[in-house]
Amino acid sequence: MISQLQQQNVSAPAAYTEYTLAVPPGAMEVTLQLRPGFTAANLFWYMASNNPTPGSAANLPAVYATIPPGASRTINGKLGGQTIYFQTDQSNQVLEFDYHADN
Repeated sequence: MISQLQQQNVSAPAAYTEYTLAVPPGAMEVTLQLRPGFTAANLFWYMASNNPTPGSAANLPAVYATIPPGASRTINGKLGGQTIYFQTDQSNQVLEFDYHADN
């Protein structure tokens, strides 16, 4: 088996609107970052295996992570079956979602 880099982009046109991204089974070394070149924005995200109530600036869950402008977050290990829920504090953003997968 060969580990290949897989990439997805998810558009986030509105600030403080929740968007979702399904993590494929067997995804390894998941990296999240906002595409460079846009207005600097914070990325607020959490991961769940079920479908919780949609978030907003006022009702993010008690536990969530923040990625500051210009930074990225890598989750080491093998994932799959979860959904990443995210929102940004600036409009017109693109989330880059990179991971490795065995083919």
